[in-house]
Amino acid sequence: MAAVLLMAPPAGHALEKARLDAAVQAHLALFSTDDIVEERFASRASATDLDGDGAEEILFLATARCVGAHFDCPNELVLLAAAANEPAEAGKRVEPDVLAAARTGYRQAGAEQIPGDVRAIRVSKGIIEVVFQVEQDSPICKRSFSTERGRQATTHCPAPGRYERRYRWSGGKLTKVSS
Repeated sequence: MAAVLLMAPPAGHALEKARLDAAVQAHLALFSTDDIVEERFASRASATDLDGDGAEEILFLATARCVGAHFDCPNELVLLAAAANEPAEAGKRVEPDVLAAARTGYRQAGAEQIPGDVRAIRVSKGIIEVVFQVEQDSPICKRSFSTERGRQATTHCPAPGRYERRYRWSGGKLTKVSS
């Protein structure tokens, strides 16, 4: 029985674009699709050392095209971190897409739903700034949903307008530090 060894990227070396793209695509394949969430795609992928440990983390926006959804269509800021060099559980069947993601040397370490159209993702001194535009009627942030009692309002969508959110990657967690 063979064990899967997760490979960490070499410390102190800039992540090659081909490896960054491979990691993003392998992890994007782990997001589910169905008859409503028809397609997932990635944009704004970049690599940077967010916590000063010498290993670059990968940031990208994972969005979806949804048809007839009664829920917020996925629009997530995703953070991939270098995976530890640990073998997978012996005897456990590993799905091909999970195996492909593991072979990139990265694991998903955090994700945050962004309730608007992302205009920019910037990183400065370990802070991730996401600039986005919220629209009144958007599949990304539903303001109401259908129930047996008719339409019900939601409360989680910000008012229409331009927003900035800041996140920090620290201690293995992606944390919102301001809006």
